[in-house]
Amino acid sequence: MYSTSSSEEDEEDDGIIWNQPLSIGDNEKTETNTICLDHDNCKAEPKADQPTSRKRKRADGRRVELEKRMQLLIKMARIMKWNVLCDIESVNFQQKMPQPFQHIDCLQRLNLLVQWFKNTFVIDTQEVSSVSCLKHAFKVFKGSAIEAVLVFVCLCRSEGIPCRLVSGFGSGTITCKCWVEVLIPDDRIQWPNWVPVYFGDMPELRYTYVVALNACNFSVDVTRRYSERWTKTAKNRFDDSNGWWSIFIIGALQSEALQNLSINLYGFRTLVLEKFRMAVSQNMVQHEEREFEHLVFNEKLPESLDGFKNHPKYILERQVGQGQCLHTNAESVGYFKKDRIFLRADVQEALSETGWRKRGRIVVADIENPIKTILRTSKTGNVDHRKLYGFFQTEEYTPIPLGQDDLIPKSEYGNIDIWTSSCVPVGAVHLRVGMAAEAARELNIDFAPAMVGFERRDGKAVAILDGIVLLTKYVDIVSDAAASISQMRILEVQQKRLEKVRSRWEKFTKHLVRTSQLMKKFKFNDKECVHSFSIVSSMSTCDGGTLQSHRCSICGLCRNVESI
Repeated sequence: MYSTSSSEEDEEDDGIIWNQPLSIGDNEKTETNTICLDHDNCKAEPKADQPTSRKRKRADGRRVELEKRMQLLIKMARIMKWNVLCDIESVNFQQKMPQPFQHIDCLQRLNLLVQWFKNTFVIDTQEVSSVSCLKHAFKVFKGSAIEAVLVFVCLCRSEGIPCRLVSGFGSGTITCKCWVEVLIPDDRIQWPNWVPVYFGDMPELRYTYVVALNACNFSVDVTRRYSERWTKTAKNRFDDSNGWWSIFIIGALQSEALQNLSINLYGFRTLVLEKFRMAVSQNMVQHEEREFEHLVFNEKLPESLDGFKNHPKYILERQVGQGQCLHTNAESVGYFKKDRIFLRADVQEALSETGWRKRGRIVVADIENPIKTILRTSKTGNVDHRKLYGFFQTEEYTPIPLGQDDLIPKSEYGNIDIWTSSCVPVGAVHLRVGMAAEAARELNIDFAPAMVGFERRDGKAVAILDGIVLLTKYVDIVSDAAASISQMRILEVQQKRLEKVRSRWEKFTKHLVRTSQLMKKFKFNDKECVHSFSIVSSMSTCDGGTLQSHRCSICGLCRNVESI
């Protein structure tokens, strides 16, 4: 019988005592610099001489969240270390699987394999083992429940059966547990399916993070598969808007694993390596992502009002936003405390006539009543009734065709609204060329400036004009004229710049001639000058001194002065 857990072995293998708080600093400062990782049971007490403020509370909240993330990554790093050990030991694994179980092609054969393994592997303790004990368990087929999971992973990988080491991480009293997922073919679909295999008690369905580690630590977040209510679990997870988890942790581990598999880092056999590469292929990852989306979409009805918020399938009638509406054919699928429940697919966007015109749609002519009316009060106190229409009350805007000699329709401001490309009249073109308006004006061709949107300037809405709208037959003429005008403007700018340069040179040369004439007339030289030197430049010398260049502002005499 061997020892299954000791603090000395844990410190030697991992460098961290897992059942002790994480300390920062020297030993004599441990009392003040100790970080408690169990934040559900410990609370920070503010000092009496420092008043609690909002900024300090936010800072403490960010610090606690950062420490919880560190705790999650530390636990995940230990599981990754065990998974790497399974990869290494599977290459030269001595224990062989019986011949009937070397090809797992159905669920029934997998159940027989699990039953044979449970009868062969002796579980004698439930304590977490160290790395040295794990290596011993690989040889004697005896150990704790977690060791049984790792030995089963090693046994499957040694025979080329794709399997994953799965671990769930939670907070509070939820303990970390490990189990296995084995990839077997599924007759119902064309893709293989991951089937979980448990040793001991089944894991709780309250984990906030569940990570599956394939060969070479190819990581997949499978929390949605083991979450009873994903909408509730997602609120307990850390904010991933910046991609710290999905991109910088999971994405980085996947990229590194693919590189290790491409170079065969652990020396797998060729046939085994091909199976492992198939299990982590892009098609398998996408298929599993579709499976997760299906599980979330088919989640049962929430049991609380907060559970309906951001639910992917259901929504309460009271939770329909101000700019949203329900389709007229929408039917209630149930009730929650006298509130009707609808499918989120029946919720559509509601906009005003101008809003739909910006989307390239108009309200149907025979629609008399809007789907919703909103009361808006202006700064002056006037109440405005804003009518909103749903998508089903609109149709795509079809512009009126223009003839060969028709004028471009203009608004009261002298332009034409071009919110989308469908707003351009048939027989006209939206020409977005520089100097197009000047060219059309000189050629006496009818056009209208194109108003494509609004922007805020000094608190006011200002129209954005981009190009012009004119008849199709005038496009080539106006384009050529605009190019000619642009070329002429460029030449004019170059000519003005050349004239400015010539003028400056003329003033400079006149100044030099005038200065020379005055010096000759009054016989002025540098010996009679009352010098007024100023430092022009300074540089360091090899011997540590400074060499400065001085210049007289009256006669222009230059001299060098060296100082130590």
